[in-house]
Amino acid sequence: MSEGRTRPGARTVLLGAYPTSTGALGRSLASVLTVFTALYVLHVGIEAGVGGWEPTHLETIGFSAGAAATATSVYWLMTTVGRFLVAPTVLRSSAQAIITVSCVGMAVSLVLAVVPALAPYAYAGVGLFIAPIFRAVPLLLCGVSAAGLAATLWLIHATRIH
Repeated sequence: MSEGRTRPGARTVLLGAYPTSTGALGRSLASVLTVFTALYVLHVGIEAGVGGWEPTHLETIGFSAGAAATATSVYWLMTTVGRFLVAPTVLRSSAQAIITVSCVGMAVSLVLAVVPALAPYAYAGVGLFIAPIFRAVPLLLCGVSAAGLAATLWLIHATRIH
């Protein structure tokens, strides 16, 4: 079957401005959106959880409330810096590489956070490494399939809803 053609008798639905068949592509889109939504919820949960529990953890291991608040501010600052750094990085690296390095860096940073002397720095590392993930995933989705492109288009529209 040539590209851009659907099998005879297949229904066509409109996704954004792109017509697609409701067959395998529709199921593929649903799968991609389901996985992406689950990972997005996990991503936001980790990001907010670290930002929320960091001051409590730091105070528990002996840091003052002021130092814990400052370290938490640095975590959010590094999250912002990481989101800006991903733009030039994506021009030189693949989305898969960015996501892999980000996940490994975030995991190593979280493990280092249990060492009291390293904890404030480790949390800053978590912020830096978690930031690029959400920005790189749409690039990854576009390269996967037409369903990934459709999912990315839906994602762009969904992030504009306030």
